[in-house]
Amino acid sequence: MSCYRKKPVKVVLMGAAAVGKTCIVQRFMFDKFPEEHKRTIEDNHQCEFSINNSFRLDILDTTGSYQFPAMRKLAITKGEIFFIVFAINELSTFEQVSALREEIIGIKSDAHIIIVGNKFDRVEWQLDFSFYEETVHDWGHELIKTSAKNNVNVTELFRKCIPSHVQNELVLYCQLPPSKRYKRRETVPIAMLIDATIELKKSRNRFLKNRPKLRMCTTCIS
Repeated sequence: MSCYRKKPVKVVLMGAAAVGKTCIVQRFMFDKFPEEHKRTIEDNHQCEFSINNSFRLDILDTTGSYQFPAMRKLAITKGEIFFIVFAINELSTFEQVSALREEIIGIKSDAHIIIVGNKFDRVEWQLDFSFYEETVHDWGHELIKTSAKNNVNVTELFRKCIPSHVQNELVLYCQLPPSKRYKRRETVPIAMLIDATIELKKSRNRFLKNRPKLRMCTTCIS
C-alpha cells in the first residue's frame, strides 16, 4: 500500500553567510556543487520522490544575513525541522549557531534541531572537532559532519527528516541521475521579487513626477 503524506515536511536551513547551505540543497536535489558563492535571500524548493511510497520535502534555504528578522521569524514559525549549518573551518560561524538555536527555541521550544558542520573536506581547519561535539551534546542536539563539495553525508542528513519506512527510497532517489530526479517546484527567489518591487516603485515615482498637470477649465454658459 502506498504511504502518501499530502503535507510536505518543512525543512529550514539556517546559518551564517557562505557556510554552504545552498550547496547542501543543490547537492541533495540536483547532485550539483556551485563553485561560486551567490548571496541567498530566501529560496524555497519542494521535491517529491516515489518508488513504492510517496513523500515530499519542502526545503527552505534562508539568508545568512541578519537584515531580514521578520523573514527569519516567519521561517521558524512554519518550519518543522531545522538544519543550523556552520563551516567547520571557521569558528565564528559556530558562534552564530548558538544565537540561531536560542532564537528558534524561543519561538518553538520543542523544535527538532540538527547542527550541521559543513566543509568537512577543508584540510586547513585546525580546531579539535571534539569542541563542537561536546558543545552540541550539551545542547542535546545531533551533530552531523557534511561536505557538500564531496557529497559526504548529504543524503544521510536529509534521511533524518523522513520516517524509517521510506528512508531506503530516499537513498534510491539520490542514486538516480539528476535528469531523472523529479523537481516538484522551485519558487522564484525572493531577492528577485524584492528587486522587481523596488523597480516598480521607481517607475511609478518617475511617472508621477513627469506626468502633465491637469488644468481646470471653466466654461460659462449664458
